[in-house]
This record gives sequence, structure tokens and C-alpha cells, in this order.
Amino acid sequence: MAITTEAGYIASRAGGRYLGIQKASIANAVANSIHSLWRSTGPRPAQPAIPGAAAVCDNTTPGALELPAVTGGNTRYIEAYNLIGSTPGQVRFVDRLIHNGNLNGTLLTAQAVNTPALPARAVAASVDWCIECYTDLGATGVNATVALTYTDTTTANIVVAIPATWRAGRQLPIPPATGKIIASVQNVTLSATTGAAGAFGITAQQDLGFNATLITANIPDKDAAMVLPIPAASCMSLLVDCSTTNTGDIRGGYRVIEG
Repeated sequence: MAITTEAGYIASRAGGRYLGIQKASIANAVANSIHSLWRSTGPRPAQPAIPGAAAVCDNTTPGALELPAVTGGNTRYIEAYNLIGSTPGQVRFVDRLIHNGNLNGTLLTAQAVNTPALPARAVAASVDWCIECYTDLGATGVNATVALTYTDTTTANIVVAIPATWRAGRQLPIPPATGKIIASVQNVTLSATTGAAGAFGITAQQDLGFNATLITANIPDKDAAMVLPIPAASCMSLLVDCSTTNTGDIRGGYRVIEG
């Protein structure tokens, strides 16, 4: 089923739920870079453990924004949201598809990732792949060679520059070759030691189609007219396109309906 009429929309609102968000600011951010709030302290949601081996994420993964179960064959929608932040920037809602966090900043041999197949809800052409830091790495900037496979079964080694003192929460995009779509990542090899083991890994995620632009600190952004379908198993999470050296405290919520 799906909401296809005004009457259906009105009826669905009667059973909607408003769910809260409260995530603490990540310090030591870098202006004009992307930072994940996955490991930001909560309480909504609470801070999850650093991921281990590569695994598929869904709505039950600790750290995911809350999504209630869908009744029968209904479709879930985000009907509205409101967010407020203590620092200007853009907040993006994404569906976290695959992640791992067991890679070491001091190992120089190929570190296995071996991502599983993307879940059925993923649209491969819309999936963004990145390297995500969970615990600060050392003061030496290095190159990470990412061995991957494209959807056409060809393979490639993509080099991503790891900055000196790579901070927890920052994501570094893995750019595919022109016209190619990444299907999986096999391993990552560092060109030198960063000086600290830290913890980092590969993340695959897709944009859910809505975001909040927090132009002024502590002034909310709201889009009450939006009705977007969200896959039932979505592992919903937040990214911040930083405008300065911290992500800011983010709080607010979103209203979920189904029909």
C-alpha cells in the first residue's frame, strides 16, 4: 500500500509518531568537510560501539535513528521534521547501508574489508562510499589505496588522501571512475603509518532526499510540507556539512506516518 490521495494522507496523520533527535557536537571538525554523527554522544540515539567487521546496517542497528515497525504492507513516510543546531551548517539524513570500523592506522599490509552485498533497499547508482574515522589517527598524513569492485565486475585501486591527525567522525569520499558504480570494497592499504592505530573503516550510505540548512545558530529549519517514502529497514543517520570547526549540538525531531 501507499499514500496516494489526500484522504489517505489525512487518515495516516492520525496514527503518526513524532520521534526526537539529540546529538552532541563533534569538536575538532574541519570546515567544508563532511562529518558523521554516528558516534556523536546521544541520548537520541545513544552512542553506539565502533563497528567491527563489515556488516549490513538496518533499522535495528544500534545508533540508528528510531523508526517504528511498519504495519502489514504499508509504506513508511517522513512527513515533517524540525532541527535546530548551535552551529550553522547543513544536516543531511542518510540511510547507512554497510559499515566496518576495524582498520588500523599503523598497519602497512592490505587490511581486509570484504563488504557484503548491498541490501535490497540500496540504489547502487545513488550509494556514496567513503572512509570514516572512528578514533583519531596519528599526525602523519598518508595515502589509502582502496581496492574495490564496480557493478560491471571490473576492479580498481582508488587512492584517498588521509590527512594528518584525521579526526573521529570525518568522512572522506571514495570517488569512482567516471561512469562507474562501486559495488563492494575488498581491502585498504596505507602508504605509511599515521603514527597511531586509531580506528577507521569503510561506509556505504545513500541520501534520503531531505536535509536541513541551519543558516543561523539556534534558529530552527523546518519543512512541514514534505512527505517522503523511507524504506522500512533504513538505518537512518545524520551527516553534517561543516561550516566551521565543530558540528554543533543538533536537536529536534521528525514525524513518521504510514499508509
